[in-house]
Amino acid sequence: MKKITVIILLLSINFLIDAQPAGQTEENFLVSVQYSSENPIIGRPWIFTIIVDYPNPDEVTLVSPMFGFLALERIAKSPRLIEGRLQTAADYRFIPNRTGRFTLESFAIICPSGVASTEPVFLNIHAENEDAEPVVLQLVWNNAPARLEAGEQAVLFLQSNLKPSAEDINSGRPPYGFFVPEVPAGLILQHLQLTEEDEETGAFAKFVLIPLEGNVNLPSRVLRHENTIYQIPPLRITVTNRPETDFIQAESKNFQNTTREEFFLSSNMAEKNQKQRIMRLGYFYSVFFLVIIIMFICLYLLLKKK
Repeated sequence: MKKITVIILLLSINFLIDAQPAGQTEENFLVSVQYSSENPIIGRPWIFTIIVDYPNPDEVTLVSPMFGFLALERIAKSPRLIEGRLQTAADYRFIPNRTGRFTLESFAIICPSGVASTEPVFLNIHAENEDAEPVVLQLVWNNAPARLEAGEQAVLFLQSNLKPSAEDINSGRPPYGFFVPEVPAGLILQHLQLTEEDEETGAFAKFVLIPLEGNVNLPSRVLRHENTIYQIPPLRITVTNRPETDFIQAESKNFQNTTREEFFLSSNMAEKNQKQRIMRLGYFYSVFFLVIIIMFICLYLLLKKK
């Protein structure tokens, strides 16, 4: 009985000695992992690849942990030549469905060479552009004069100090009309389409400005499109009246004054004529009544003599 117990004990010790910690097996059985990014983006595919140093994929079994923050889209297991050796590659294609910090626990790998496991992977899943710092662009009013005459036009560009690259020109630009400001009264501001030459100089918007009356006074603005912030300075232009405008205004004032004087003169003349007409009528009726009275007196005297 004691001999049997000793044999069982020796066999147990031998089994424990042959058993190896997770991730370590025989020297010709190595496991490594590769993944596309440590910070996956929600909704975008994320590839997690396990490389097993064993040539036959059909004899390699992988046991996955639980992962509620990743939606498994597909698994592809195939032989792959790595560093001159034929190995097994297991590609897991995941779609992240939650934002936050998570741990992808160990995968178990079983093959004729033994058993191994991967190390846990710590992930930070975020939304698109969530962690990206916004790009700030300082724009300037190019070709803006300090002084304009009323009715005179000027072509202005809203432009960046930095010369853009080809990628900047072809992608990420705000839509047409994005930079059009609120136009105050007394000002015409026409938005123009940019040419390729304009875009190559760093222009983001092009305008024709025509002041009619009053100074040009557009306030500063801060606009955002996607991950870019545009800081637009104020636009200040002094507007002066044209000489012909002053002449027309002066003539208009003179005409108004002349018309007013003529009106007063005509009013006085009409009033004077009215008074003279009344006086004439008064004289006429006085003389008429006087003649009638004289005639009655003469007729009375003649009748009395008879």
